[in-house]
Amino acid sequence: MKLEEIIAKERKKIPNETIPYRFKDEMIARIHKGIEAKRRKRRLIVNYSYGVAAAIAVVLTVGLIALPISNSKKTIAEVEMYHTLTEKIKELNSNQRNEHIKRDIEKTLKDITEDEKSIEEQMQEQMPRKKFEEVIREYYREKNKGLKKLLAFADENN
Repeated sequence: MKLEEIIAKERKKIPNETIPYRFKDEMIARIHKGIEAKRRKRRLIVNYSYGVAAAIAVVLTVGLIALPISNSKKTIAEVEMYHTLTEKIKELNSNQRNEHIKRDIEKTLKDITEDEKSIEEQMQEQMPRKKFEEVIREYYREKNKGLKKLLAFADENN
């Protein structure tokens, strides 16, 4: 069968009444709503895409900035621990104890904490910041190990 024959045959099945205008208006309104919904959906997807791109950019930026900061925080933590341990040892050593042990603790504390030159003075001026912080962190880490041992000794002999 040809297309024209199919259309003619099927047209006979459709009632010959005219479609009311309100139906036509409703259909046009539905079509416009569908088009507007698709536009809103597209805008929403585009806006979410911009938001996700911005969030990724922020995360990457913060991540790149946070790396040096986290190393600096580790260095600061080592220095703070150094001062905290020194104060704890001095506080424990101020308690009543054998004068000989007290002098030994004071001498050992002085040996650990006092240097002829500070580490900053010993460092090269042209050293990159990251390497400088790494050396400082390791320097205080080693001092803290000695201070922890001294603190344990002072605590045992209290």
